[in-house]
Parts: sequence; structure tokens; C-alpha cells
Amino acid sequence: MNKKELFKIMVFFLLFSAFSILFAFKEQHNKNEQYSLAKSYLSNREYNKAQDLFDRLGKFKDSEYLLDQTSDFILKKEIYDKALEDYKSGDYDSALTKLDSIREFEDSQEQINAIIYELAVTSFNNNQLEQAKKYFFQIEDYNDSADYISKIELKLSNNIIKTAYAEAVSYYNDGFYQKALDIFIDLDDYRDSQEKAALCEENLQRINLSHKLAGGIRHSLGIIEDGKVKSAGNNLNGQCNVALWENIISIDGYGIYTIGLKKDGTVEVAGNLSEKQRIEVASWEHIVDVAAGERYVVALKSDGKVVSEGHNGDGQCYVDNFKNIIDLDAGWRFTVGLTKNGELQFAGLAQNLINEFMSDKEAWKDVIKISASGGEPKGKQRGKGHVVGLKQDGTLVAIGDNEYGQCDVNGDEWKDIIKVAAGDWYTVALTKNGKVLITGQNKENTYYINDEKRKTWENIKDIAAGYGQTLVLKDDGYIDVMGFDDDFKISDALRWNDLNK
Repeated sequence: MNKKELFKIMVFFLLFSAFSILFAFKEQHNKNEQYSLAKSYLSNREYNKAQDLFDRLGKFKDSEYLLDQTSDFILKKEIYDKALEDYKSGDYDSALTKLDSIREFEDSQEQINAIIYELAVTSFNNNQLEQAKKYFFQIEDYNDSADYISKIELKLSNNIIKTAYAEAVSYYNDGFYQKALDIFIDLDDYRDSQEKAALCEENLQRINLSHKLAGGIRHSLGIIEDGKVKSAGNNLNGQCNVALWENIISIDGYGIYTIGLKKDGTVEVAGNLSEKQRIEVASWEHIVDVAAGERYVVALKSDGKVVSEGHNGDGQCYVDNFKNIIDLDAGWRFTVGLTKNGELQFAGLAQNLINEFMSDKEAWKDVIKISASGGEPKGKQRGKGHVVGLKQDGTLVAIGDNEYGQCDVNGDEWKDIIKVAAGDWYTVALTKNGKVLITGQNKENTYYINDEKRKTWENIKDIAAGYGQTLVLKDDGYIDVMGFDDDFKISDALRWNDLNK
């Protein structure tokens, strides 16, 4: 090979090398441009274009990795687009499920927040506050969710108070005064809660005056464990026909009538003047206390008013003007009610009582319970009888006939009293330590007051005084009775051993 041929070969080689270098440089430049363009497509979320370019770039730089990433984005984009379609069609649950599976993709989290926010606002506007609160708490930092949460909590608080108030009013209207009172106290100054609480306390005071024992003129009465009633004594007028009564919480009897208060605020009456003169009390409701006079019955309603039925020859049933009454009782032919302000209201043969009360009204201002009895005429005398009041401090005050000392209730031992019962010519009191005090008539052979027996009584739970008989309920469910035993009103009663303690 001569020099000329060798030169040609070298020139060719140099030109080929230069061309190869130039071609390689251009190829590298083109791939760089395609790579940059593919990444630009990827950044601009043009995933299909980016996928095509990365696929063609093959192993250039990290194109394989970016190709896999782009393919994943394409799959997620399909889910994302379907989620938005579901959202637009109103299928929020499906949209949220799809978006939650690609929560880190693009603005999926923002879309989730927007959907939940819309659901939250809609729930709020529809007053579905608990549901709205749950939604807003999921996106507490999104938009004005925190403000909505504050509004919801305020509304819920107001709704809870409103609901509680309505519940308390319902309890009150149904006669469940303790339940109502507990709620009204918690409601503090909301609306008239304090006034309602005071009314509940007044009604509870009335209800707490229930009598488990009663002594009539010719019969005795007691309530047993299941709310049924036992009777003993004269039944000529059916006043002892109480065997079928149930759910009785308070009992009273005097002459030819027995009246019982039931748990539901209705009453039962046994006895009658005649077939044409029956006592009709079926319409009575919301009753909280009952009492019986000689030939009539009276009852205290939860609103402080009084109703009556029976003989009204002396005006003893004229009780329509009674109001704000918290306790009630009846004598022979007079009715007396105690108001929440410590006033006494009378109907019937009670002028002597009225006069005496009016002369010393201040003594009755803090009286919380009363008991009345007597009034039966002796010869030509009419209008006698006495009323005893139990004061908040556990002492007594009394007005009326004191011929036998039945109103002498202010001695040293007459304190710490929790219950009082007026008999026709005597007064019985129960102290907080279960002792019994008695003052008044004790005729020979009648034993209204048997101090020897009385001093043996301990842990007494209830008392009653009638027309010549005193009954006490012991803590073991037995009773003891003293007095005179006409029509076996004592001897039969002494067999009772299952009274409601």
C-alpha cells in the first residue's frame, strides 16, 4: 500500500470517527430533549405522552423507573377520573372510597376534603348536627370547619338543654316530680327551671304526706306491701270493701267512707250513703293527697287545687276557692288546707278555727304538714274540732277545741317531730327517733292513751289517730293499736303483720 492509499484510509477513518462522534452527540442530544419533554409531560400530568416517550427512551437515564411511575399514575388517573364521575353523580361514598385508595395522588386529598366538607355543610343545614360534627372533625383544618364545629357544639348544647327541659316538663306533667326536680336543678337558670323546681318540691312535699295507716270512726285501715289495703271494723256502708284495691300509696277513712290514693294519681272510694248518692271520683286525676270527712271525701291535686264529693250540708265541700295548697285534711264536717305560704283555708263548720287562726297567723308561717279531726257536735254545740300543724323545726302548733288538752303540744318533749295525727279528742305525734307522743282525752276504760303501752313502742314508722283508736306501724311490719274496740276495729287490726314499712 502506497502512501497515497494510506492517506485515503486515514482520511476516511477520521471522517468516519468524526461522523460517528457527531451522530452520537446528536443522538444524545435528541434523547435528552425527549427525556426532558417526557418529564415535562409527566409534570403536566400528560401521562400517556410521557409513557410513550419513556418507553422509547428505554434504559436512558432513569427512564425505566419513570416509565413504571408513569404507568402507575395512569392507573391512578383512571381511578381519580372515575371518583370524580361518582362525585358528580352524587355517589359520595364510592367517590370517597376511590379517592382514599389514591390519597397521595395529585389533589386527591383536596378532593376528599371538598366532598366531606360538602357532606358536612349539607348535614349542618339539615340540622343533622351529630353527623355534621363527625364530618367536620375529619377535616378540622379545612376551610372554615373549625367555625362550624363551634357552631355545632353550641347548637348541640342548646338542644341538650332543650331536650332535658322538655323531658323534665314531661316528668312533671306525669307526676314524676323527683325525676323532674333533678333535671330542673341541673338546668339552673334556663327558662323557668327554678320556678319549676320549686313546684316539684312543693308536690314532693304533698306526696310525702302519704298515710299508710288510718283510723276512722268505726273502722281501721292499713296499706300492705303490694299496695293493697286491709280493713277492720264496721262495714255497714261498704267502707271496708277495699280487698280488690291495688297500687294504693295513701289511705284515709272517717265515717262511712274510705278513700285511697293510687300511684297513678287517681283514687278509689269505698262506702256510700245510698245507691242514689254514690261518690263519683272516676274523673279525678293528678291527685297527690286524700282525706275523708263524716260523709264526704276531698282530694288535693298536683296544681294545688282541691276537689270534693259527698254530703255538703255545712259547706264542707265548698273548696273551689282553695289554691296553692300543699297539705289537706278533713274533720267531721270541715275541710282545711295548708298553703305554701303557711296560710290555712277552711270550708264547712270551722268558724271557731278560722277566728283562732286569724288571731295568730304568724305562728303558722313555717308549717309544712297539718292534721285535723273532731268537730262532732256535743248536745247543741257545733263546729268544734282542732287542727295541728307540724313546723319545719320539728315542733307543733295547734288551734281549736282544747277541752281535753288535745292542743297542748308545746311541752319540753314535743320536739324533733316528723309526723302528727289528730284524733277526735287527742293528738298523736311521731318523733325522728321513732318515739310516740300523745296528748288529750283518756276516759276511763277507753284507753285512748295508754302510757304504759306507749312507752314500749320503739322504731315506729307511721301513726294514725281516729275516733277512739290510735294505730302505730312498727319497723317489722306489725302494728299496735290502743283505744276502744267497737266493731272489732282494734282486735282485728292487731292481726296485721305485713303492712308496708
